[in-house]
Formats: sequence, C-alpha cells, structure tokens
Amino acid sequence: VLYNCIDIATIQANQLDRSEARNKLNIPRDAFVFGNIHRLDKSKGHDYMIRAFAKSSEAMPAAIAVIIGGGDRKSLLEGIAEECGVADRVILAGVVHNASWYTNAFDVYVAPSLHEGFGLGLLEGMAASLPILTSTGGATPEVAGDAGFSFPPGDSDTLAEHMKTVYLMNNSERTQMGQSSLQRLQENFSRETYHNNVVQLFAS
Repeated sequence: VLYNCIDIATIQANQLDRSEARNKLNIPRDAFVFGNIHRLDKSKGHDYMIRAFAKSSEAMPAAIAVIIGGGDRKSLLEGIAEECGVADRVILAGVVHNASWYTNAFDVYVAPSLHEGFGLGLLEGMAASLPILTSTGGATPEVAGDAGFSFPPGDSDTLAEHMKTVYLMNNSERTQMGQSSLQRLQENFSRETYHNNVVQLFAS
C-alpha cells in the first residue's frame, strides 16, 4: 500500500496563529474547541458529532464545536443542534478559503466520518499537533494508528466520553497527545516518506 501524503512544512508555515484564526472564524478567545474540516455530507458524520457534543456538554462548560465546510446539510445540522439544546455552542462556519490554515483555532480535531477513503482533513489536524478523536470508519484507523482515541462510526455515546476525557485532561496531557499525532504524521504521511516508498517500490 502506498499511502497518500501532505506537505507538512508548507501546511504548518501557512497556519494562522491561534488568535488570528479564531478572530476570522468568530470563535471566542477562551473557548475550548472541538473542530472538524469537511464538506457537509452525510458520510462525514457531523450529525452524531453534534449529538455527542450535546451529551457531554454539561461536563464541558467552556467547550464549543466548530465545523468548517460547505454543503446542503447546514440547515439540517443547525436543526439537530437546536433540538439538542446546543445551538449557541455549535458554529457551522461554512466554506472557508484555505481551511487548513485555521486548524490552530481548534483544541481537538474530531474525525467522525462513517466511512473515509483516507482523510486529508485529519492529517491537517495532526499537522497542527492536535489531539485527535477518530471514527474507525473506512481507512481512518490506518491513518490514525494508536494516536488519539477512536470510536465506532455513528457511536455518539463513545465519542461523547472521549470528548469529556480530553476536555478534562491537563494541558501537559493534551500536548503529549497532540505530539503523538504529529509524530505519526511525520513518520508515515510526509512527502519524504511517500517519495521513499515509491522509490523502494520501483527499485524492488
């Protein structure tokens, strides 16, 4: 298997700092942000991400959920947030140009896809040294490995527990978790790793 890759150095160089990214997305400066970047497609699992956030919200008073991406499910997801009583704590930011520049606005990257072929958004979250919460849908387990916490696709109860766990960690624990995701990215999905694997394949 030849895995896809991202240009880690370029993505990191283009990332806005935390304050600027939050200002541009209208995110409160002191909020704890569970973020996702993906089009608003049913397969991406945003509905149960919102339901999981709602289930854990009482234990996370400073937390909000932010989803960057466009699609025709925005009104549906807004309705779910309203139904769950967290409409004022869920931001559907819509289409954002160069969305990968904004990952520093997040504290945790959530990848709730029901099925994912690879997941470049997840890699962009890892490039920002974010703790990651990932479903086991499709190829995501191969990407995330043992970095972060995983949950079955559509399982809002388990995702809610993982959200609470990461929220209640101290800063040092979250930093260590984020460093693990960055290390996995650098070791497995850099341009250099991809290039070396292709060369070795042809050489063999």
